[in-house]
Amino acid sequence: MIWGVVTAVFLSQFMLTLWIASYLQKRRKRIKTRINEIERKEWQETEKTVGKNNKANVRFLLTSYLWNLFSHIKWLKQLDERLQNELKNANILMKSKELIVMMFFSGLLGGFLGVILIGGSKGAWLAMVTWLLPMSWVNVKKNKRKNKLEAQLPEMINMTANSLKAGYSLLQAFELLSREMATPLSEEIQRLLQEIRLGVTTERALIHFNQRIDSKDLDLIITSMLIQRQIGGNLAEILDKIGDTIRERIKIQGEIRSLTAQGKMSMIIFMILPIGLAIFLTLFNTEYMMTLIINPIGWLMITVAVVGQIIGAIFIKKITQIEV
Repeated sequence: MIWGVVTAVFLSQFMLTLWIASYLQKRRKRIKTRINEIERKEWQETEKTVGKNNKANVRFLLTSYLWNLFSHIKWLKQLDERLQNELKNANILMKSKELIVMMFFSGLLGGFLGVILIGGSKGAWLAMVTWLLPMSWVNVKKNKRKNKLEAQLPEMINMTANSLKAGYSLLQAFELLSREMATPLSEEIQRLLQEIRLGVTTERALIHFNQRIDSKDLDLIITSMLIQRQIGGNLAEILDKIGDTIRERIKIQGEIRSLTAQGKMSMIIFMILPIGLAIFLTLFNTEYMMTLIINPIGWLMITVAVVGQIIGAIFIKKITQIEV
C-alpha cells in the first residue's frame, strides 16, 4: 500500500514537471531561434515552413496543448525568469527546463532511497532534502563566480581609467577589457558588447550587466558611468576615486574575514559534529540508533535537534557577517 502511494505521488510529480518544463522551453526556444536568424542572416525559412516543421514533430504535437494550457499562468513566467537568471549568474550552460528535471529526479532518487533505507512513509521526507540539492549547487557556483568577479573589479577600473586617459572611448575600453581580462569578467563584458551589437543601447546594456552580477561595487561603477554619459565629466578621474574606495573596502573585508574565521569554523563544527556522531553510532551500534528512528518520540527529538541547529547556525552567521 505504501509503495503504491509513493509511486502514484512521484508519477504525478513527474507529469506536472514535464508540463511546466515544456511551457518554460517554448518562449526560450522562440527567442533563441530569432537571435540565430539575426546573427546568421538566415531568412529563407518562412513562418509557414516553420509551422509545418513543428507540426511534423511528434514532440510539438504532444506539448502544444500543454503550452496553451499554462501560457496564462503568471507564476510560471516568473519562475522561468528567476531560474534563468540564476543559471546565467552562475554561468551554467543549462536551460531552466533541464534544471527542473534535475530537481525532480534528485527528489525522486532521494525519496526511493529514503523508503528503502529508513522504510515507510517517513523515508519519503528525504526527497525534500535531495530535491533542493541542484538549486543549492547553482547558488554555490553563483556565489563563487560573484566573489571571483568582484576580486577583478579593481583591475578592471585601472584598465578602464588608463584606456580613457589614453584617448579610448568607453566601448573601446570594454573591447580591450574583453580581450585582456581573465574570466569571468571577460565573459560578462563580451555579453555586454554583444548586446550593443544586437541593437541594445549602451545604457541599457550597462544596466543588464549590473543586474546579472548583482554586486554593490559593480553597481557603484555602472552608476558612475551612467551619470557621466548623461551629464558629462571626467570619467577617468571618477573611476580612479572609485577604485581607491573599492580597494580599501576589500582590505577591510579581508581583515574582518580573518577576525571572524574562528566563529565560522565553530559553526561548521557545530553543524557537522552531530551528523558525524549519528553516522558513527548507526554503523557501530545499529540497534541503539534504530530505537531513535522507530520510536515517534525519537523523530520528535530529531526534528527539534535539526531546528535548533539551523537556528544556531543562523545566529552565528548573523554575528560573523559584517557589512562594510
